[in-house]
Amino acid sequence: MSDHGETTARWWRRPGIVTLLPAAIVLIVYVVNLQKSYDFSLDEITYTTVSQRVIGDNAIATASRPFLVHPPFYFLLAGLWDLVTGHRDSDTLAALRSLRYLQAVLVAVAAWVVGLVTTAAIRSAGVRVRTWMPTLAMAIFAFSSFVLSFGRAVLLETGAVLASGLVVLVALRVRTRPALVQICALGALIGVGCLVKQTVIFAGAAPLLASLVRREWRAAATQLGAVAVGGLVWSSFFVWSVTQGHGRDFLDQESVSLRRLFGVLHTSGVNKPNRPAGTAGPLDDIKATYVQYLAGYLVFAAGALALLVLVARRRLFARTDRLPFAHHLVLCFGVLDYAFVAFSFAFGQGNEQLIMYSAPPAAIATVYAVVVVGGAERRRGFAGVMRPVLALVALAGIVVGAGTWGYYYVAHDDDGTARMASYVSRTTPGCVAINASGNSERWRAVLPDANVTGYDDGRRAVARGTRLFVVSSKDASHAYGNMSPQFAVWAKRYGTLVHSVDSRSYGTISLYRVGAASAVRADPAVCRTAAAARATRITHTAASALVYYSILAGALVVVGGVGVVTARRSSAPGRRRG
Repeated sequence: MSDHGETTARWWRRPGIVTLLPAAIVLIVYVVNLQKSYDFSLDEITYTTVSQRVIGDNAIATASRPFLVHPPFYFLLAGLWDLVTGHRDSDTLAALRSLRYLQAVLVAVAAWVVGLVTTAAIRSAGVRVRTWMPTLAMAIFAFSSFVLSFGRAVLLETGAVLASGLVVLVALRVRTRPALVQICALGALIGVGCLVKQTVIFAGAAPLLASLVRREWRAAATQLGAVAVGGLVWSSFFVWSVTQGHGRDFLDQESVSLRRLFGVLHTSGVNKPNRPAGTAGPLDDIKATYVQYLAGYLVFAAGALALLVLVARRRLFARTDRLPFAHHLVLCFGVLDYAFVAFSFAFGQGNEQLIMYSAPPAAIATVYAVVVVGGAERRRGFAGVMRPVLALVALAGIVVGAGTWGYYYVAHDDDGTARMASYVSRTTPGCVAINASGNSERWRAVLPDANVTGYDDGRRAVARGTRLFVVSSKDASHAYGNMSPQFAVWAKRYGTLVHSVDSRSYGTISLYRVGAASAVRADPAVCRTAAAARATRITHTAASALVYYSILAGALVVVGGVGVVTARRSSAPGRRRG
């Protein structure tokens, strides 16, 4: 082969280059019909509002109070996106639609990281990496129905999934570096990841668990140090809350989050207790969405089977002639994320978007099991038998996922809320009272000129001047927010159907008018009051974004500085690596 040929071959063998094209294809897949293929949620409205306030008002806050429910790192990234795209001061819905492109970019980068982790894991096992191997893992991840659905929304899970993959990738890359370098690099990444969402800690604990399984106690101590440094970086959130006078509120909110995580408190999800009579249950939700999420279930099943193959591998617990570290790391990454998802559905919140966390380990473990474990054992043993099964289930997941994407996210729109709001804005004068379905904040984002109310009793709403009622069939069947089956029955009985639209996310969204059309009148006084309430904002001194990000930057500079100095000293001539 000529020198030019050898150079070209080396260039194409670089995993970062090989996986860029599939990542670009993933980005295109997620950008197509992005604005109309998923009806927006209250969480998206909340996160968009906080992101705008971070950049526009120097406040980590919603419209009226500090935001302590989730850590603030993602909101800086989203706020910068708003600034660059010119949506810092735009209306909430326009900013939300812009941020969905950021989410598509994050999904594409997450798929790229999945490809890099797969490449690194296979190489560490001494197997030559072919282009199709990381590409297959990326396709399994990207076409999981749960990633297709929630990855395009302005939710924290996408960033958390990306951070989880980065933790595993860096753990593989720095394993041979000095202990202090590993502690600083992984610790900083774990801390930042948990500042996106605390659930990243399960990926952060994977290298520690892998070292314990291998009985490498020194390596386990190093990984424990990385987790501790990650905790220190994450604590910048608590330090900031104290400096802003919200320390007790922070602790109260973290208490709620922990109780929700461990299933002590249920505010949403499949395990929510005391459901009103006549409302839909978890099985009803599965029946209604199993076709849409079938590809996600196939990917989840493939990942579970792959983890069984990795567990059944000979020499898993051997003291000598050990399996590669990547084997244990991929296994522990999958076990921890799968355990989190399983526990959430058995005892915790059990929301469908949480299944996203299983997609990266499922994709990586499936390809690793097929290529490395199944390839080594051929037709012998459990791995050899499961190899074709795993391949078929994974390919079925990709094919079904591609069909899901084409049908649900390209051919059919899911923007019923925006279409209903457009109709109301065209046909109804401003300042008219209209009762929202589910949550009034979600509807205020698309009806900024209306007096949006949130009554849970139709008669009381009419007595106070509200004549227009938006009713979502899904909100009613699940008793979301102010809505209930009884409210929907009342609106149909006493109201006149004015307009209705279909939404895959919210069922049929109907607009009812109670009384004559002449009774629908604007109340300027109420409108002025609503406008004043919207204009009321806390000052930046109550939740200063600049203070928080300065604290975080300081922590990262210290951790990074220690790591860089250690790395330079260890690589200096005459020094032996630790």
